[in-house]
Amino acid sequence: MSKIKSKSEILKSIDALKNERWPSYSSFSSEKEFMRYFQDKFHECFNLSMFYLFLIQNGLAYKYYRVRLLEDIKDPTIVREYSYPPKQFCKQNRANIPGNPIFYSSPSPSIALLETIRNNNLDPKKQYCISRWEMDNRDLVITPFVFGVKDEGYRNLAELILREKLPGVLGEKLLTEEQIEVHRLILTFLSDSFLDAKENNYSISSFIGHSHLYMPHKLQTNLFIYPSIQADRKAVNIAVSPQTVDTSMVMKYMLICNVTEMNIEQNIIKVDVIEYGVCDNGKVKIKPVHPYDRVYEFVYNQFYGT
Repeated sequence: MSKIKSKSEILKSIDALKNERWPSYSSFSSEKEFMRYFQDKFHECFNLSMFYLFLIQNGLAYKYYRVRLLEDIKDPTIVREYSYPPKQFCKQNRANIPGNPIFYSSPSPSIALLETIRNNNLDPKKQYCISRWEMDNRDLVITPFVFGVKDEGYRNLAELILREKLPGVLGEKLLTEEQIEVHRLILTFLSDSFLDAKENNYSISSFIGHSHLYMPHKLQTNLFIYPSIQADRKAVNIAVSPQTVDTSMVMKYMLICNVTEMNIEQNIIKVDVIEYGVCDNGKVKIKPVHPYDRVYEFVYNQFYGT
């Protein structure tokens, strides 16, 4: 393994990277050239190859909610409309490069709505479709870029990675406290790349996401977890590889709603549900909301129940 840079050297590298103007994906002639550029940049700055973080966890450990604007859905009775986009319509986003779709989701419906509406641009007239998906009961490869996330559970997970998982990734039996701190700085910087407030250049984050979700290897990531910019690091989002969605996930329920109130700072989001849907064999059976509808009460609780 290459000699790890000192803490002062890493801090200088990170400061330089924060001020760098990154080339967009379109400025490269190919996917291979784009990936090579950032692999070389990573090695130049940190004297390390790209981290390939992974844990093995059961997919049932997470919940998956996805939101789309109703006006963007051609046929709301077809489950496929709620999933990841076709390759030809796939643009670069936080964790993917153009033409390489992934399934963006959140572990709560409120975070999924925040990520879709963004920056308090609330229009009460717009209607949103929130879908709930479930994963098969099997072990998955999980990549958690959750360094700097404020949630206690993810803080503990980040510490576990640094002290127990990372030495094996780096081919070391044990890391010194200085080495742990150096890698904490690097991994926090990489996690923060998913929080680019400008939202106009996803070069670093899409490189990291693509490196894991499209890795040509048996340890290709199934679930890629990264901090939510809309929740100000208090929560996370989950990007799922298309292969995992097609082989291991099913959409179960759906709500069509208006968002009547949203306050990111106070973590308030209120919805008015108009219709609901139950999935069966690739189709969504949609019904209007009526008082005392026990099926609707059950479905609603799958989203907002305690």
